[in-house]
Amino acid sequence: MIHSLKTKLILAVILVSIVIFSAVAALVIIQQKIVLEQEFTKQANILAQSLNASIGSEEALSDQNRLQNSIYKLIWLNPDVVQININALRNQNLITAASNDTTIVGQTPRETNFAVIESGKAVSKTITLKGHRVLFITSPIFLAGKTVGTYEIALSLNDFNQKMFFTYFRLVFIMIAGIMALTLTMILLLDHLIIRPIDILNKTVKSFGAENLSHRIRIVRKDEIGELTKAFNQMGENLEESYTRLEQLNEQLKEAYQEAEEKVKQRTWELEEAKTSLEQKVQERTKELQDLKDNLEKQVQQRTAELRQNIEELEKIQKITTGRELRMIELKEQIKKMKKRLKKPNNFS
Repeated sequence: MIHSLKTKLILAVILVSIVIFSAVAALVIIQQKIVLEQEFTKQANILAQSLNASIGSEEALSDQNRLQNSIYKLIWLNPDVVQININALRNQNLITAASNDTTIVGQTPRETNFAVIESGKAVSKTITLKGHRVLFITSPIFLAGKTVGTYEIALSLNDFNQKMFFTYFRLVFIMIAGIMALTLTMILLLDHLIIRPIDILNKTVKSFGAENLSHRIRIVRKDEIGELTKAFNQMGENLEESYTRLEQLNEQLKEAYQEAEEKVKQRTWELEEAKTSLEQKVQERTKELQDLKDNLEKQVQQRTAELRQNIEELEKIQKITTGRELRMIELKEQIKKMKKRLKKPNNFS
């Protein structure tokens, strides 16, 4: 499946926008949470100071009715307050002296109170109290420069959660609107700065592929797109010149091919003629040679017959000559014998 560059850029812009707005939203939420916690802590400290103002001595800290009235008054004036406990040191033991929850009066408070007495510093944390999330603040009670007890003030986080919910809602709305606005802006910018020029370049490349090399891009910009446009136009001019030269060469090749083809035809015809003439001459020469061969054979046969006849005659002559020579030899021998006889004297007496 092919995804267009525009789709990829839009997805990238949306993703980057989500990341940026999520990071900003997280920072805002964290900051808002810190601010609200500080406000609730400040409110609890103000309540603790109000209680501390109503307790001016250890006798007042021992007056449970007075403490209870102060607690109810503060709770009535501050609807966010869920619980207030006043814990006092009595006989080196820390017990709950007063509370709007009377069931815990006289009991030992949480371990956090002992740590607050030792450190002399207030401690706050979020806990669940009677099914509600509350900000529970423990603050020391100072009388005559010493710690004589602690305040425990639980503030309901319903208002805090409601404020955080509206904060989340506003941030989500702002984030969605911001992402849409940023995406739309980026789409328009990308479409004007990148997508349209690339689309024009794509169409130009396709027109080049369709042999429309005279097409040129009319984009005047002093950036990378402008440089790319110049490069494409220059490439088009070079391709057009090359194509023109190629067509000229093609025409020249066609003419040369036709000329060569004509020459080949002419040469083929000449060779055929030469071949036919040569075949005729070969046939004639072959016939002459055959006739000459026949004549030579006849002459050889005739000459051979003559030679045989001559040989026979020579043989006869040789026989005759040989007989004559033998006869002459005999005659010579006889003559010699006769001469010898004649030379002897006895032959005459």
